[in-house]
Amino acid sequence: MKIENQVVTIDQAKKLTAFGVAADPLFWHVVNIDPITPLDIIQKWQHSNFDQCEKYPAYTVAELGVMVDWNHVSQSGPYKEDQHFYCFTHLQDYSDKNEAIVRADVLIYLLENHLTTPEEVNQRLNN
Repeated sequence: MKIENQVVTIDQAKKLTAFGVAADPLFWHVVNIDPITPLDIIQKWQHSNFDQCEKYPAYTVAELGVMVDWNHVSQSGPYKEDQHFYCFTHLQDYSDKNEAIVRADVLIYLLENHLTTPEEVNQRLNN
């Protein structure tokens, strides 16, 4: 499976960063890391220019699973019919073929609605 199908989108990464989620991920979205690569998903060690480039966390399904406060999710899992992963929160339903996108949407929803804090999210991942 391609890495881009296992991590949050760059737009979701930007939102999570704006909320103050700062836990160190395994992978990163990097922007303009070199003239040949306008956008890529890498690990820190894969490029010598890493510290100088624009970057956003590319959280994985596993990382998001730890970061989400599942007390606010009523049900989640895969649909067998359409191969989508879904999550139902109190007021919002999410579904996508990429499980990381769904989990990130739920985390953003929880942050937007003050059902969790960036500090709690960071602590859950860093422990």
